[in-house]
Amino acid sequence: MYRESVQLLLSAARRWSFLLGHTDAGSGFDWAPSLYPGINGNSNYKDRPMADRVSGFLINAHRPPRSGS
Repeated sequence: MYRESVQLLLSAARRWSFLLGHTDAGSGFDWAPSLYPGINGNSNYKDRPMADRVSGFLINAHRPPRSGS
């Protein structure tokens, strides 16, 4: 869903920037200390550094959609 949204934005705009921010609900990344309901998430990724989670999200958002999606 994110990947498709980013591709649609890129095709519609000549120039763009991406601001990754959050509200009082937190960033929405698993195990972020600022999550509104408290620290939680998939236990398989509990020890993954936040920088890896954010960069993984951005890399996947930038990739072209898979065929058939």
